[in-house]
Amino acid sequence: MRNTILTIVVVALTLGMNAQEVAKDSVYNVDVTRPSIYKQPKKQVIRVIDTERKNVVEVPNKTAEEIYTMVEMAIAKHWNNPDEVIDGKSEGRYIKIKGGATNVHFSFLGSTMAYSTTVTYMIQFKDGKFMYTISSVTRIPPSQYEVGGNVPTIFKTHKKNGKPIKLAINDLKSFNELHNLFINQILESDLERGLDSEW
Repeated sequence: MRNTILTIVVVALTLGMNAQEVAKDSVYNVDVTRPSIYKQPKKQVIRVIDTERKNVVEVPNKTAEEIYTMVEMAIAKHWNNPDEVIDGKSEGRYIKIKGGATNVHFSFLGSTMAYSTTVTYMIQFKDGKFMYTISSVTRIPPSQYEVGGNVPTIFKTHKKNGKPIKLAINDLKSFNELHNLFINQILESDLERGLDSEW
């Protein structure tokens, strides 16, 4: 009985070692009969909002206080509840904005989930220009599989095989359009006319 068990163990180990060698060879040595896609590097593209990037916008012939007022007017136009999105401010020096942005969509096993995002702008002022940094977090709700919480917003725009993910590309495009709209609203704010130019 002991010899039979020993023989089975030795045979199993031998077969296992041979199987590992074959698997190892097939991973490291590229088979010429495989399609060329396996020889190419992975083309997965993931876009993350760069929180370290400082963007400087020139506003000629305006003082820091005037630019600050222009930003306040743009906030009033862009968000429904401007007082709720201003997270901190010092007139003429800085303003921190934390408000809702576009939803991010993820596709998983044939179903699409939409998660809300919050964008944060830190804007600092000097005469003739302002500098801003932007960050974005996505709120993942808790479930039976995840704890949930806030995670940095990412846009996985291409799969590993290089195929584009249309849903993510559209989300990234919407995010950039909203961001550009807000910055343009700052630059188009007219101090003389106020918020409404029709009166």
